[in-house]
Amino acid sequence: MPASSQNTDTKTFAWQGIELVVPAEWELAAYRGDFKSGYFSLDDGVAMRLRARWEHGGGRMDAVIRKYRRSINKAAKAKVFEELDPGFASKSFREGKTLTVFRWQAEESAYGLGWRCDGCGRTVFVEVLFPPGADDKRLARQILISARDHRDDGKQLWSVYGFAFTVPAHYNLERSELVSGRLHFGFIASKRSWLTVERWSAASQWLKRIPLKAWPEEYLKHGRVSVAGDIERTEDPALGHAGLRFTGKAVRRSGLAALLVRPQPIDGRVWHNADEDRIYAVVASGKAAGEVDSVAASVKSAPA
Repeated sequence: MPASSQNTDTKTFAWQGIELVVPAEWELAAYRGDFKSGYFSLDDGVAMRLRARWEHGGGRMDAVIRKYRRSINKAAKAKVFEELDPGFASKSFREGKTLTVFRWQAEESAYGLGWRCDGCGRTVFVEVLFPPGADDKRLARQILISARDHRDDGKQLWSVYGFAFTVPAHYNLERSELVSGRLHFGFIASKRSWLTVERWSAASQWLKRIPLKAWPEEYLKHGRVSVAGDIERTEDPALGHAGLRFTGKAVRRSGLAALLVRPQPIDGRVWHNADEDRIYAVVASGKAAGEVDSVAASVKSAPA
């Protein structure tokens, strides 16, 4: 039975500026690279179902697709690789892009789009993969034409494992830790400006050991940030949940911002969503400190 008829629930997945609407059970399986050049794949718990790769520039699109076709033939030993009518993609999707639509078949099969965006200059390839006997052109098209490679609002959405938020588009992901119970994203805006966004699960267990009022120091310690002096804190609910606003000075012990030798002002918010049993934190230094409220307000999370 085609996958599209088994489950119609969908969600938005977003990574490094690439956004897609995918089946709800598909999750991030692998990733590498950065905004300029990178790769990610999603799986359904059994097999890889989608993969995307991107780079800036890349040469003529016809040469790029020939190179991509050779890589598919070599990696997947494709028996069929055919370019399809561009009408496979909607007219609105084709606007502002040099576009190629393709399909290949080996033991598994895939529908894919490759395009160069006139606006941001990215070259992107996205493929939806199907196990033997489960080829679903309708589902593939639905997912592929939902893709976007940049936003027009100056923001960048990140949405993975039921955790979503936006940051300014020019912030670069420096470090991520996506482990059971903890999702951490560390961004750099410049050598003097950083921002972190984090979600901790099993909050009730953490709070038995570390009450919310002591959480700023705990969070900074886990973020390899050394506090200089006292942390000022006030009760300040976030998104309708009990929380703290805290400020102080600190020195970052890793990453680009560690080049600073003098303590820098920090601004942060931490809150406890008791319904989800999760703790959230947004902390920043330098110019990024002015983004703490807007980033915190953008946080969305799926039910635990």
